[in-house]
Amino acid sequence: MNIHGKHNYFRQILNVLFAMTQVFAPFFSEFTGIGRTIEAQAAADPVTNPEVPAGYTFSIWFIIFVLSLIYAIYQVLPHQRENKLFQRIGGLTAISFFLSTAWMLIVQIFGDGWVLVAIIILMLISTLKALFRFVKFPEPLTAFDRWVIAPLLGLFSGWLSVAAFLNTFSVLKAYSLHNLALPTNLFAVVVISLAAALSLTVIFKSRGNLWYGATILWALVGIIFANVSLPRNMLVTGFAGCLFVIVTGTLFYSRRQFAHAKKLK
Repeated sequence: MNIHGKHNYFRQILNVLFAMTQVFAPFFSEFTGIGRTIEAQAAADPVTNPEVPAGYTFSIWFIIFVLSLIYAIYQVLPHQRENKLFQRIGGLTAISFFLSTAWMLIVQIFGDGWVLVAIIILMLISTLKALFRFVKFPEPLTAFDRWVIAPLLGLFSGWLSVAAFLNTFSVLKAYSLHNLALPTNLFAVVVISLAAALSLTVIFKSRGNLWYGATILWALVGIIFANVSLPRNMLVTGFAGCLFVIVTGTLFYSRRQFAHAKKLK
């Protein structure tokens, strides 16, 4: 096996290894009795954390984990070793799976902190780079590419685009730094605005990637339903509702523009 072949083999193995570890990592505390479970730490009171989506929206991780495993198992097959798309994104997906595993283990053992913020930002960067490489891949896509890789990268990077800001501002709250300037609801609006700004940029850059856009809309729906029953949180509810309309319009406009540009080529 030449050096190039060894590199591809190593990439394949790392994707399988870390795709599997990220599936089992959430259960570390439950199985070992060390630290606190992610579910216990993620439970958020909408009165004090109006920027956090409703709990059911986090079920998106189940889909991400399943798609990660399907992708990892398929790309490790011998005849996929020279697959050009997998070579373009494989190193980045392995990094993302590794960082996902590390984040889940650290949060259970040590709790929230700046280390986790750094990890989730790096995870977001690697996953977005993989998404951009995927949408710019010059060769025709297979059915597997369209129905496994596209949703995997879109859902993963979309949710991380929201989670990175939630994680960062959750640490700020832990140090009470948010109280220095803004009340709770306005602070939540700032968090949601920053996440939306990044998301709109990615939607344009990813040529209106439907899976990414749908994930952002899913998070906004979660924020709306988490706050709609609380009169004091109507500012957050209304703001998230307006962003839902803006993101939807941007998504369809970007897809239409890309489709039009493609026809002109």
